[in-house]
Amino acid sequence: PPTASTCCTTVGYTEIAHLAGLSRQRIRQLAATAGFPAPVIKTAAGPLFPKAAAEQWARTRQPKAGRPKQASAS
Repeated sequence: PPTASTCCTTVGYTEIAHLAGLSRQRIRQLAATAGFPAPVIKTAAGPLFPKAAAEQWARTRQPKAGRPKQASAS
């Protein structure tokens, strides 16, 4: 039977969100974009991704400018 040392370690949206400092919902959106790791397993609970690929994506991703922050009223 496969063991942890012979099988790749996988992570889901929640773990990738933690690695990237983003919400799980945002990771689900980004999963549809180019450059996001391809899932290795699709389960009823959601896809699983290779942990090493997810870690590399989180380290090297180039966030795009979002909505500008509003100045706080003093």
